[in-house]
Amino acid sequence: MMKEDYHMHSCYSFDGKMSLENIIQESIRKGIKEIAVTDHIELAASDIATGFQVNGAKAEFAKLREKYQDQIIIKRGIELGNVNIDLEQGIALAKEFDGDFILGSVHNLKENEDVGYSNYQQINIKDFYHTYLDAIYQVALNADYDVLAHLTYPMKAIYEQTGWKLDIAEYRKQFELIFEIVVRRGKGIEVNTSGLRVSLQEMLPNEEILRLYKACGGSIITVGSDAHEPQYIGEGIREAMDCLQRLGFTEITTFTNRIPMQHCLGEQS
Repeated sequence: MMKEDYHMHSCYSFDGKMSLENIIQESIRKGIKEIAVTDHIELAASDIATGFQVNGAKAEFAKLREKYQDQIIIKRGIELGNVNIDLEQGIALAKEFDGDFILGSVHNLKENEDVGYSNYQQINIKDFYHTYLDAIYQVALNADYDVLAHLTYPMKAIYEQTGWKLDIAEYRKQFELIFEIVVRRGKGIEVNTSGLRVSLQEMLPNEEILRLYKACGGSIITVGSDAHEPQYIGEGIREAMDCLQRLGFTEITTFTNRIPMQHCLGEQS
């Protein structure tokens, strides 16, 4: 049985294609013990809805938790994106959220420009990635989050367009600074398996960066498929768990009311 999938999006997200009940039923069918649905609240994206219907989602969650309480653990989360652009609003939104789990992510470096859709054949990728990590650093330092999501998010588009892969030596100091802050604040990072489903064929972040996180004292870690469609729920989770064990991680983390709880990673197999 797979222990957890802690990153997925329902139709309460602007880009989600699943109902909450669809997510729950598919997760049960795949033998997942615990899920966190992390619908988007995206700052700096005025061309789309900036947040899901919080009240509607909350009410539906309550009903479905009761309905499926004997079959699966359901956590209510959000993916709070782009606090690097509007810190004040991001902190206010996190304060208002009364769920279990907040993923902090960076999709945009400026309004309405998602770096997952940039044209990397026309920019200096090395310089861009320093800028992207600077934004992650600002979120790590200042935002209210539990876990930083997909630290290497742009790599899917970069590799698909150019074949360029990140050289950890070029960015080691920035990653170390981010991880030092994460550890000091008692926060964590995510292993996002969506990169395994595209030509990149890597987790986000990859094994080398996860090894660095561990060396910096990092231990709080979640695993998520980033599924927007039913077939991707749980995809790559077992591979990620196996990787973490190979790298020497001993625990995986879940959250209740934003309090981290660590579980023996060996129980995942």
